[in-house]
Parts: sequence; structure tokens; C-alpha cells
Amino acid sequence: ATPINFMESIFETVIVLVLAALSTFSTHILLKRIRYLEGILPVCSFCKKIRADNRWVPIDSYIRDHSEADFSHSVCPECAAEYYGDVLNLKEAKKE
Repeated sequence: ATPINFMESIFETVIVLVLAALSTFSTHILLKRIRYLEGILPVCSFCKKIRADNRWVPIDSYIRDHSEADFSHSVCPECAAEYYGDVLNLKEAKKE
């Protein structure tokens, strides 16, 4: 049987406790950074604004204020055709 070395045992215990404390602390810090969007969001059927604190705010502002997400605006192909169809048709006509 191997004899017990109390100093080595105490040292290893302290190392394990320090590592556990660091792990717990870093997990706590990371969990504080996480922000969740939960529940039902009342959204206007027409303009898509969200009702928050008795006022209506644009969806991009709401998401930016309540999460770490940010927005980059663009135009999908369907909206490009609907709103800029004449410009797109002119470009295609010039190519031909």
C-alpha cells in the first residue's frame, strides 16, 4: 500500500478548489451576458412594430435593445422586384 502524503493531498485539494472557483466564476460571468427573448411579443399586423412598455417600437430597435443582435438592412428579391422593378428592368434592357 502507498503511504498517504498529507501535504501533497492538501496541495491537490487546494488546486482543485481554485480551479472549481475559477470555473464557477467564469460560468457566472458568461451567463450574465446571455439575454433571452421569451414569451409572446405583440406585433402590429401592418407595420410590424412591437408594443413594449405601452409604446410601439420598430422591431430592429426592440431586438437591438433586448439582445446582443444587431441589424443590417437589405432588400430581398421579391421586394426589389416590387419596389425597384422599373430600375431593374432598365438595367436589363441596357445589357441587351
